[in-house]
Amino acid sequence: MPTEKTRKRIVDSFMKLLSEQSYASITYASIAEASDVGLDVLRASYDSKIDILGAFVSQIDQKVLAEADEDMEEEGARERLFDVLMTRLDFLAPHRAALRHLRDAVEASPGFGLEIQRISAKSMEWMLACAGIELHGLRKVGVTNALTVGFWRVLKVWLEEEDKGQPKTMAALDQMLREGQDWLRRVDKAQKRLSPFLKRMNEMRSGRRNRRQPSDEASGGSDYQI
Repeated sequence: MPTEKTRKRIVDSFMKLLSEQSYASITYASIAEASDVGLDVLRASYDSKIDILGAFVSQIDQKVLAEADEDMEEEGARERLFDVLMTRLDFLAPHRAALRHLRDAVEASPGFGLEIQRISAKSMEWMLACAGIELHGLRKVGVTNALTVGFWRVLKVWLEEEDKGQPKTMAALDQMLREGQDWLRRVDKAQKRLSPFLKRMNEMRSGRRNRRQPSDEASGGSDYQI
């Protein structure tokens, strides 16, 4: 089995290649060569290029989670999430060139964009948790996916901004989160309207399960003896 050190070297090598060329032009052979491993080790380490990207995103997640600012605990949810996402951009900064090529690949292929959406949604779930925002059910799905789309738009602004103070990026992020608050309220209203229906559905499922359970009489009864 490949070691964690080898897996990390593969991710680092892949991101370096992505900073130099398009996503589509990167081959398994070039990743293996850049990582100084055989194709067998590459295959044992990751299933695909998208899997390697997923590992990179997970690495960034872990860095942000480890950097959580305890001083932000007294702030509001929007302020905490703003701080978390700005921290994420700080850790992404060394990979700007690679992310530009990734952006181009997403814009060129809707199917690939869906794969990135899937990876990013899981990442945003962790970013919400880092900001102390734990969600469940319909609310979790809606907020996580909305945040994924919103952060991708902010990322595009960030990739083009040259000012080190990042005023455009911060303005875009702040606007996205303010709009997100309004959207979150709409999700809450929808969930409240759906609650009676969902409760009824759960009761119906529970009733069907109970009817499928064998009765004592059908199963021989609890007092049946041999």
